[in-house]
Amino acid sequence: MAVYNGERWLAESIQSVLEQTFTNFEFIIVNDGSNDCSLQIINQFSKKDSRIRVYNKKNSGLADSLNYGIAEARGEWIARIDADDICSLERLQKQIECVRLNTDLVLVGSGLVIIDENGQQSKVH
Repeated sequence: MAVYNGERWLAESIQSVLEQTFTNFEFIIVNDGSNDCSLQIINQFSKKDSRIRVYNKKNSGLADSLNYGIAEARGEWIARIDADDICSLERLQKQIECVRLNTDLVLVGSGLVIIDENGQQSKVH
């Protein structure tokens, strides 16, 4: 997860990853020079869950921060989430099962539900 000034939804986003039914993962969070409370929120979670690895760096943009996190990853697979995204509880489990059953796959996506700033569902994809 790359974060830049994401405090509004960040706690919910992090919590949705930590509550996954698939639990054997590392959670890399790259704070991309946020000047809001993002780093404090990230640090609160990282103190409570050893799966979280935090990197704090100067702002360099989303692509650079994602590449930084990928370079630090130790796992076999990479799952991506933004600081304003919420994962369904079984997201990682279903994606891992999919790639294990279909060994020729190199990329797995998922559906999404768009929710506006008032919490109302606006689109399903």
